[in-house]
Amino acid sequence: YGHAYVPLDEALSRVVIDFSGRPGLDMNVPFKSGMIGTFDSQLAYEFFQGFANHAFVTLHIDNLKGE
Repeated sequence: YGHAYVPLDEALSRVVIDFSGRPGLDMNVPFKSGMIGTFDSQLAYEFFQGFANHAFVTLHIDNLKGE
C-alpha cells in the first residue's frame, strides 16, 4: 500500500493505493465544471475506475481542501 498528500496553492488532495489484487475506487473529488479546458471532467472518474480494475488495486482519492 502507499499514500500521498498533494498540495497545490490552497488545494490539498490525498491518494491512497492498496495493491491488494481487489479492484476498487472511492473518489470524492467534486468538479465545479463539466469541462477543464477541452477535457470532460467526468472522464477522470472513468479513467481511475479503469486503472483500478485493470491494475487490480484499490484507490481512495479525496479532495480535502480547496477547489
